[in-house]
Amino acid sequence: MSSPAPDRGAPRTVRGIVHVHSLYSYDGRHSVSEIVQAARDAALSFVCITEHSDTLDASRVRDLVAECSSLSSDDLVVIPGIEFTCQGGLHLLGIGVRSFDASRDPVSLSGFIREQGGVSVFAHPYRKAYDIPPGFLDSIDGIEIWNASYDGSLVPNGRALDLYVRARSTNPRLFALTGNDLHRLVNVRKLAVEMRLRSLDAESIQEALRTGAFRGVSRLCSISGRPRGGSAQRLGIHALDAAYHGAQRLRASLSRDTPRKRQPR
Repeated sequence: MSSPAPDRGAPRTVRGIVHVHSLYSYDGRHSVSEIVQAARDAALSFVCITEHSDTLDASRVRDLVAECSSLSSDDLVVIPGIEFTCQGGLHLLGIGVRSFDASRDPVSLSGFIREQGGVSVFAHPYRKAYDIPPGFLDSIDGIEIWNASYDGSLVPNGRALDLYVRARSTNPRLFALTGNDLHRLVNVRKLAVEMRLRSLDAESIQEALRTGAFRGVSRLCSISGRPRGGSAQRLGIHALDAAYHGAQRLRASLSRDTPRKRQPR
């Protein structure tokens, strides 16, 4: 007779940040330990590190994995990962990846990430006019439709949401990621990923991401990890996106047109 499954406790709501860079990346400004402390201060429960492959090799990845493990605890999980720079400048997140691959082929890398038990995500798809190779969107787990560094921390990117909806027609397992793309501690509290878990561990967090069982939340709105893409929802996101970036452009224009005060001699 088989023994009963262990009691993993009642589900609880936790928040964390995904797509985070530390000093392991060329553009990170803080150590992993500083980021973890800031996450604790913000009452977060997980941090998904994704360091740039440009500044990594097998040895540095081993160091990153060891440091993330040493800083994890019962109340805060630190998951290592890599942001792979691929052909054409396209970036692919490998959340939970614990070894290095020097390939720059995005389809090959998405297979490597899956073999590693990680989660693959097309990062900031509208940062540049990327040339998306055939089969790539069908090979990945998710698309980052909301990147705080490039889209702002209040609303998702409407065009990225449209891309996600189109890609799901041939890859129905896709989820829509909310990513901080964090480089400075000042942005720790701006955007979060919220999920309900029975057990706070890397495997449960990655499974919730992989299955879209989460939502991205900001001060202004939230969006499911598996948005349905219905016309009303998409129109609402596009309206918020247009209003937010319109206000940003207006503020920048007013700032340029405001005469500067003459400095005293």
